[in-house]
Amino acid sequence: EEEGEEEEEEEEDADIAPAPDLLVATIRESQRLQPIAPLLPRRLETNYRTQQNVLIPRGSRIFVPVHLLQHDPVVYPDPFSFLPERWLDNDGKALSPSSAGHYFPFGGGPKFCVGMQLAKKELSMVARCLLENFTVETTKKKLKINDWFVTGPASVHVTLRTRQK
Repeated sequence: EEEGEEEEEEEEDADIAPAPDLLVATIRESQRLQPIAPLLPRRLETNYRTQQNVLIPRGSRIFVPVHLLQHDPVVYPDPFSFLPERWLDNDGKALSPSSAGHYFPFGGGPKFCVGMQLAKKELSMVARCLLENFTVETTKKKLKINDWFVTGPASVHVTLRTRQK
């Protein structure tokens, strides 16, 4: 019986509570503002004709401009501002990303990131742990972004102060 009790405790520890809606909105807005992959390479499976009547033949290699799409002012008013509330409804509940073709934090289509669920859980757990245990203070230093195949900060300038419990 003691072994069974230990197993139950381990199962409870393995369950992860859902992230609070404001945290979900903050993560989504961060991913929108600074996508990890600014371009998604794809190969056309059919011929495609642009609005300017240019034919792009089937099999052509194209790049989806994620950064550009996620900063479209028609879809995201004030697109360069950090506004997590754009991902919340009037009751403060998290909205699902519904801007088809304008939000790609994990890619899209048949090459969607297979690790998305794990990445979302890990990101939520780390953010919650940091915010529950530390006060995060930013500095005035300008953020420098490395922009290669994937983008990310060259360095992060924050101060973490332990919260008093």
